Amino acid sequence: MKQSRTQVRHDVRDDPGRMIQLAEEGGIETWLDTQTGMQSVGLPQRQRSLLDEATIEPEEEPKPAFEVDFDAILAEMSLLEAQKRSESLLDVVKRVMEQRGFSYETVEEHSMVTLFLKGEQATYRMLIVTLESAGMVSCMTKGMFFVPAEHRAAIAEAMTRANYSLPFGNFEMDWSDGEVRFRTGIDVEGGELVEQMVNNLIGPGVTNMDRYHGAFMKIVHAGATAESAIRDMEEV
Repeated sequence: MKQSRTQVRHDVRDDPGRMIQLAEEGGIETWLDTQTGMQSVGLPQRQRSLLDEATIEPEEEPKPAFEVDFDAILAEMSLLEAQKRSESLLDVVKRVMEQRGFSYETVEEHSMVTLFLKGEQATYRMLIVTLESAGMVSCMTKGMFFVPAEHRAAIAEAMTRANYSLPFGNFEMDWSDGEVRFRTGIDVEGGELVEQMVNNLIGPGVTNMDRYHGAFMKIVHAGATAESAIRDMEEV
């Protein structure tokens, strides 16, 4: 026999001072969690209350999951994927480093290269990580500063506002220590990585870290709000 129950869900948006509402459009609210730096989208309070009281009726007999050895399948797929390529992802990345005259270090055990690049505003540390088995390349451009704990909520809000308008890549922050970085990535599974793809990962990292560096510094050192700092920067 089916049994119904009423599910009561806790919504962190109800916790005083924890959430900042960024926008409301088309009956949908966008919020920033100041504790985690995560952005969430949801319904207004009245509609949420109706959903919280909804009755959920589970199936009488949940269907058992199929017993599949996913690890074996992924291992076989990874081997086939690597065999398809005429050149490893890391070798392509290193060739681009040589072509552009960059001074870099190779960390073979992590299949990545590291280097420092100087922008107009600051110098940045870049890590380009390759995952041969999945056909993925990730480029992380890190700022040479750490956001103090008391400013991390404001920087997280600023990043959320900046990310919304970016066509490629995104800002991230390590909430534990305040490290800031810009990440780009590409998936070439089933294909080949070429030099231009690597260049397209590198460019946005330095460009956007440079572009938003002043806004982040205004928040940390001048007490500017996230909204005003990003608005002033994007209006220039």
